[in-house]
Amino acid sequence: MAWKKLPRVREEYYDYNERVITEVLVNALIHRMYDIMGAEIHIDIYDDRLEIESPGGMYDGGVVQNEDILNIPSKRRNPVIADVFQRLGYMERRGSGFKKIYSAYNGDMTKIKFYSNINDFKVILYNENYTRKITADKPPITKWDLENLIIEYLQKNEYITNKIVKEKFDIKDTKSKVTLRKLVSEKVLILEGANRNRRYKLNKKLK
Repeated sequence: MAWKKLPRVREEYYDYNERVITEVLVNALIHRMYDIMGAEIHIDIYDDRLEIESPGGMYDGGVVQNEDILNIPSKRRNPVIADVFQRLGYMERRGSGFKKIYSAYNGDMTKIKFYSNINDFKVILYNENYTRKITADKPPITKWDLENLIIEYLQKNEYITNKIVKEKFDIKDTKSKVTLRKLVSEKVLILEGANRNRRYKLNKKLK
């Protein structure tokens, strides 16, 4: 899970859609071939994706990557197991797994890929946080914060200007000018120059 901190809450972003993960795992358990000795369901997790592979291809011998997933007929290799999962509430009587996945992703099927051959069925889910840019929203800078930021800047630099304040602290022009004027009136800063040549220096006589 990735997250970003907002002023009052934390917003969370799951790597994978929980509903899709459940649907894929349930289908892997229901539709796999159990008569292949030594075969098992594999779940491989990488930085950018999660792969779930189960023994046995599609029950009708088709190739899923060549099919329209919204129109694949429901054919159960293991009807007894399917019935148990239906009674547990993990699936419906009639197959609708692909449609559930399509709905969960709002039709954006770039987040998942299906692949099958005669021996295996593989589902690849792409980590949605791998390429998502998570940036924390900056809390608003108060007047007190801005005054201290300006003073801290001048403790390391010779002068500051209205333009520097706006660009460095992402402050609007009016707020920058008001804060600078206030610091000058309080004799915290010394103003030099006029108009566009205005520069503000820290009053070294200030104790």
